[in-house]
Amino acid sequence: MVFFSCQHHRVIRESNPWPTTEIADADSLILQLHYAFDNGLSDETIMSLSGRLKKLSAENNSNKLLYAASCYWQSRFLTRSGYFEEATAVTRDGMARIDSIQHTYYYYKLRSGLERTVPSVGYRYRTAMENLNYFRSIGDSLSVAHSLVTLGNLLRPINEFKKAEVFFRQAGEIWREAGMERNYFNNQINIALCLQGEDEDKLNRQLIESPIIKADTAAYTLLLRNIATSALENGDSITAFELSRRALNIIGEDSKFAANAAVLHSVVGLELVNRKDYEGAMTSARQALHMSDRPIEKYAVFFVLYSASQIFSACNHKDSAMILLNKALDIRSDGEFELNNIALSIEEGRHALMQLQFDAELRAMRQQQLWLAIVFVLIIIMLCIAFVLNRIIRIRRMKEQMALTELKESQSRLARESLMFEQNESLIDRLKKEIEKEREDGHISQAAATHLLSTLSVHIADRTEHQAFLDVHDHMLPGFSAKLKADYPDLTEHQVKLAAYISAGMSNALIAKLLNITPASVRTLRYRMRSKFALERNDSLEEFLRKYAT
Repeated sequence: MVFFSCQHHRVIRESNPWPTTEIADADSLILQLHYAFDNGLSDETIMSLSGRLKKLSAENNSNKLLYAASCYWQSRFLTRSGYFEEATAVTRDGMARIDSIQHTYYYYKLRSGLERTVPSVGYRYRTAMENLNYFRSIGDSLSVAHSLVTLGNLLRPINEFKKAEVFFRQAGEIWREAGMERNYFNNQINIALCLQGEDEDKLNRQLIESPIIKADTAAYTLLLRNIATSALENGDSITAFELSRRALNIIGEDSKFAANAAVLHSVVGLELVNRKDYEGAMTSARQALHMSDRPIEKYAVFFVLYSASQIFSACNHKDSAMILLNKALDIRSDGEFELNNIALSIEEGRHALMQLQFDAELRAMRQQQLWLAIVFVLIIIMLCIAFVLNRIIRIRRMKEQMALTELKESQSRLARESLMFEQNESLIDRLKKEIEKEREDGHISQAAATHLLSTLSVHIADRTEHQAFLDVHDHMLPGFSAKLKADYPDLTEHQVKLAAYISAGMSNALIAKLLNITPASVRTLRYRMRSKFALERNDSLEEFLRKYAT
């Protein structure tokens, strides 16, 4: 149903009276989207079309009609895909950007669309009532009819048949007076669903012979579906089967009729179970479940799930049947609707569920015993693995403890060697001073003193104690030089020797003698080394270097 009451803009074309945006590509996309939704094209196609329309809207930001059109079709696609919050936000954004008087048509379309953007029945009912009052206040009778049908469709699933029938009849009168026969006769199907017994059968018989209904595939198959489920409720499974087959032949695999196809496949499956055609029944049940994955009415989903649980149970697939029955009862218990076409009480469903649960518990007990045996074997294996791992860990800890002990012994020996080295240096210095003093006191001759001092000087110049110390250092603390050079590759051999002496705890004076430099130079070198290692003022250079000796 389309309606155009605003005279400020030309329409795209008479068959689809959408107001033109004055942008040819945009108007073409709008017509394509209209066709795509009316003919059940794929989500990928609709997403592509609405995306292109959104891009055009962004490129022509000042065109409010184009923006409103983009919001409307985005909202419809988001609602169809189940993104209700996003659809509501887009719809309200579109309404906020346009003037309700200047852009009447799109404002009406967006406002009506709010009824679909939230799945909550209570919210949709309040929004539909607000729209009904609004459209009545401005005299838009066709939009009033739309809101009346929305209200009737919300009331009928919760067994408010009388109120729903009133809304449907009011909408029908509007369409009849407007000469919209197709809308009028389609609405008669809604009225039939609100009637009971002979009244319902009488109206259905009148509708099924109507040329207008027969010409409308959606309306005709919906009518066949309703009559089939009513026949099934009354125990006439043969009629239900024949009508369902007839309807399925009409709609084929068209995804536009997903709800109808889902229910019809379920009816066919139930009858095939009665005929002992279990393979055919399972095929029909799977087809029904596949169709019910799409966004369709909850009544149809419940009917498909419950019928599939009966079919799966009859075909000895108890576990799957129990899962399906649980899902059906969850939908039935949500309080949003009651059944009116299928004589099924909640107690019957729970009784069937208890039977299935008993069978499942029996299988579960047997499986539990098997699992206990498996778990016992796994525990034994894990204990063996734990024992082996524990032994490996203990051996590794022993080796680490031995290495630590050897390291401590090496450090202790290095400290002793360092002390002896320093004592030897002190002894040589003391001897030199004693010889000088004895020469000055005249206790020994000048020649003898000179000879002794020359001998000591030659001994000092030729000795290789500092290299020997380095060798001892690396032997006792293997890898010190290598590890230090690995972290600081730009260190010279001279700096590495200095680091080794510092890590051994030698004094600046002793280091100066070993390196044949002054103590002041040693202090300068230590300062530069601290900078190279990026040490803070309170950090100890000795402690830092000892880390490389561990």
